[in-house]
Amino acid sequence: MLVVRQRTRSRRLRTGNRKGTILDMKLQDIEQEALGLRESGRAELVLSLMRTLAAPEADITDEGVFRRDEELETGSLEPMLHEEFVRRVREERGR
Repeated sequence: MLVVRQRTRSRRLRTGNRKGTILDMKLQDIEQEALGLRESGRAELVLSLMRTLAAPEADITDEGVFRRDEELETGSLEPMLHEEFVRRVREERGR
């Protein structure tokens, strides 16, 4: 199992299973290695990587959620299908 411990500027990676060994790996190589893991290993890797990311900034408050819920209930706000939401987010992010 490949455990990524540290990334250096040259995109070389230190691995946790071989002390001090540096491998020259591209992102596609890492992805292929990760896809070879069992589901539980992939889930563990995803959680580990997610912990390294900054939390997205959100201006969501309880009051805002309650207001939106009320707007949906009264019909003053048009609901959006999940597919439409995903399409808009991807469009906004340029994907």
